Amino acid sequence: MYAAYLAKNPDRQYDVTWEGHHYRRSDASGARGTVTFSKHGVVAVFFDPKSPRAPAPGKKQKKIEEHFKGIPDVLMSLARRETLGTMDDGVGPVVTASFWSLPSGDLAGARPWPRLVEDGVALVEAELDKHETALAAWAERYALGEDQVAAVREVLPAKGGPPANARVVLSEAVRSALRLLPNAVTRELLEGAQFALG
Repeated sequence: MYAAYLAKNPDRQYDVTWEGHHYRRSDASGARGTVTFSKHGVVAVFFDPKSPRAPAPGKKQKKIEEHFKGIPDVLMSLARRETLGTMDDGVGPVVTASFWSLPSGDLAGARPWPRLVEDGVALVEAELDKHETALAAWAERYALGEDQVAAVREVLPAKGGPPANARVVLSEAVRSALRLLPNAVTRELLEGAQFALG
């Protein structure tokens, strides 16, 4: 859906990016986050400059480990090795919220979920919602028409869709309905998310 939005708003190309297995979000306020996917699960970190947990600009964050209380060791290793490096502001990583996946598939964090949302997780709140609710939120956020939403439903059905690691080739009909521009920015975004323009 974001790729369709980019067709109308090419100046907003860095709100959402895929870099390998890192999904990155940012907004105009300076809030940013990275969700890292691995065979062991998911770990996500966020920084919101408006959060009371944000360190002063240019200051190294103290007690970063408080954001990871209860995280499985394998995911903490992933966070240290890959995710935290995406949040470095020049003096080290900055984090105001984090979450990770549990073996059950649920998501958890070191603090109650509403606090995590307030401190940065709100950046990906729509992505974590139920399928139809998320589609409606994205359609509103990106001012997409019903035909574009229907095309997304065709490619990403609520159930029975492609496996998470499958590369999806977008048909000409879907590309046309989404009004995708086959430029470098759109290609990079889609390819990072395992979509091909065909």
